[in-house]
Amino acid sequence: MDHLVYDLLMKHTPLIYSGPGVTVVGIDDESLNKFKDPLLLWYGHLARVIDGVSVGGARVIALDIVPATSLENIAPHLDQELVASLLKSRLRGTCLILGYNPDSEDKKPHKKFLLMSGGAGFLNIFPDEDGKVRKQPLILAGSEGTTLESVSLAVANSVLDQDIKPPEKIAIDYRYSSIPVISFSWVHEKMTAGDIQALQDAFNGRIVYLGAVSDLLKDDFAVPAGIMDHYSDYAPGVLIHATTTRTLLSGRLLRDLNESVANTLSVCIGLFSGLLLLYLPIRRGLAFLFLLFTVICVSLTAGFRADITVPFSLPLFFTFTPAAVCFSWRAMVDRRKFSSLQRAFKSYVSPFVMKQIIEDPSIISIGGASTVATLMFTDIRGFTTISERMPPAAVLEGLNRYFTEMTAAVLEVNGYLNRYLGDGILAVFGAPNSLPRNGALAAVKCAMLMLQRLEILNEKGEIFKGSDDAVRIGIGIHTGDVIVGNIGCADKMDYSVIGDTVNLASRIESITKDYMVQVLISETVHELVKDSAETRYVGYVKVKGREQQIGIYELISLREGV
Repeated sequence: MDHLVYDLLMKHTPLIYSGPGVTVVGIDDESLNKFKDPLLLWYGHLARVIDGVSVGGARVIALDIVPATSLENIAPHLDQELVASLLKSRLRGTCLILGYNPDSEDKKPHKKFLLMSGGAGFLNIFPDEDGKVRKQPLILAGSEGTTLESVSLAVANSVLDQDIKPPEKIAIDYRYSSIPVISFSWVHEKMTAGDIQALQDAFNGRIVYLGAVSDLLKDDFAVPAGIMDHYSDYAPGVLIHATTTRTLLSGRLLRDLNESVANTLSVCIGLFSGLLLLYLPIRRGLAFLFLLFTVICVSLTAGFRADITVPFSLPLFFTFTPAAVCFSWRAMVDRRKFSSLQRAFKSYVSPFVMKQIIEDPSIISIGGASTVATLMFTDIRGFTTISERMPPAAVLEGLNRYFTEMTAAVLEVNGYLNRYLGDGILAVFGAPNSLPRNGALAAVKCAMLMLQRLEILNEKGEIFKGSDDAVRIGIGIHTGDVIVGNIGCADKMDYSVIGDTVNLASRIESITKDYMVQVLISETVHELVKDSAETRYVGYVKVKGREQQIGIYELISLREGV
């Protein structure tokens, strides 16, 4: 994860490079196709290209090609051409740095070529454990207590005319723009044609690395960001060395945040994130936690732009681990609290009520609150006759199957099933949980769901098995003021709803039998749902226990899309 975030920041935080120009002369596919000689016999071509680069006015030429073998016995003229080229380049004022591999004698420059150079540096590249090259050692321990410089450090020292004293290893800064790459064959062609102006335009005052860029020569390494237009995930070693030199000459080195500072900040973050999930409501705590994480990500990005790196896993761990521990502890405490309340208040059957008790234990006391809600009463038609014809056990089983489906309909619209009344149901919509339109729309939706579920049960014959008669129900719905809360005494309480609205809803349900309809709603409910439901006006009726008549409507269906 640290590598992934580091690579993303490296790709997406570009910088402007203001140091001396760096160019790569690459042995590409075109050069390999043009010069058919074995690479061992390329000394003459290499000499011509070195001449071209030095004539062009390059300040430094660094070779990522190791002239390790003398051709004196097989082609002495090629040796002479390369030695002459190195000597003429030095006389023109161009510093020559030869690369080598200290681990192999076969990969060290021959002494005759080394004598003509201005220095040497090792070419070894050290990828991270995932294979990508992010950091590069500048100094290695040599034999007998000596130290060896990397080719990139040797080049940087030659440009600055002084020895840089950097750390043993630096982070290679890939944030700068791509390094230009010129074909080896192009330089050879311009030098052969004597086109000095073109060479000066390309190399005057620049640092030039010369090495392989062709895929055929297999000198590629995985990198976190593209450093050459032709490459993205992989880059030739010569480009990596050139980028390391440019990092040294930029005057800006990526550095890790001080360990004690990083640890202190991480501990503070951990304490803060833990407190968020310990004391704030869960949703608010999570919101603040992700806000904290966003601030950390922004800070890491800003720090990276300021050349300070922090392993991403450190703040990530201290942001979410304490929060997760505190959240788990809080969940465990809440679970125990919930179980304790369940045991203490077994008479409370509604999850909504239990949730309210947990969030606000003060509602356990006797009393209630006034609110506007919608009440629904249901009743099975002819239940007395059905129960007389069947064994009690079969009646109970049928009621359970019926109540299961009707209860599911209530819960589906977030209603509260207050109690079962023999074969009837009392459901509340809009209390204790708030619902739009005081629960009226939810109630009529529930009524239609109940009829649908009842029809399915009748088709399957699954309610009262053994009875051929289809079960029919009556539903009455009314909206009005009610008192919702605890009724009883300290030893036994019952969460219920009381008020004239409850009585009126019950009376409306009872007159469904008189009008031979399944669902009747009051005029109050009709006004709340008339834009969402198809109804039929029944008339004004006088119900038992009330002097004043009320308008009632038959609920036919819900409008499309409701």
